[in-house]
Amino acid sequence: YQYSSQEDKTPIDHFSTRLVRMTVDGKVTNDFTYRIQAQLNGTPGTSSGPRIVDAFVEWQKYGFAKVKVGQFKRAFTFENPMNAIDQGFLAYSQVISKLAGFSDRVGEHSSNGRDVGVQLQGDLMPDADGRNWLHYQIGVYNGQGTNSSDVNNSKDLIGGIWLMPVEGLRLGAFGWHGSYAHKGADADGVQRVVSVAR
Repeated sequence: YQYSSQEDKTPIDHFSTRLVRMTVDGKVTNDFTYRIQAQLNGTPGTSSGPRIVDAFVEWQKYGFAKVKVGQFKRAFTFENPMNAIDQGFLAYSQVISKLAGFSDRVGEHSSNGRDVGVQLQGDLMPDADGRNWLHYQIGVYNGQGTNSSDVNNSKDLIGGIWLMPVEGLRLGAFGWHGSYAHKGADADGVQRVVSVAR
């Protein structure tokens, strides 16, 4: 809701929709899961238009080797693959926002930490209670973010591995090698692609 009654200006008094998400997910047999998620958001009074944020299929027959294909969250940092609601503050930290593709340091458009690609992940070394000690994830992505085709024909390689020696504690390391390409015309109207290393 917005209200403003500044002097010499037309009063503002209206409701706005900041974020709307529609999600369809489920299982096809016991081996495959899928998710399609669309989003409409913007600051009050503006809108960036509807777009697809998730569209993937994951083969989950084996817990130690799951394969995901489509558009989904990148395998970078502990936080990015998780929902912000599970973080405790209902939002990601500024570090995650700048490094994982929300408002990226290389100028990538806001992609909610997602990209198009293929990912392998799994859990290993279960203890007597069934809790796994080791998790890994590695993926190959376009490097251009959501709803964008690959401009520079190079791929981003992103991965992480972490240990969980006790319940609630994760110790891990992550890596990202790739580039983001800006495409546009220069003053002469010639199309150029400029890549920025991550």
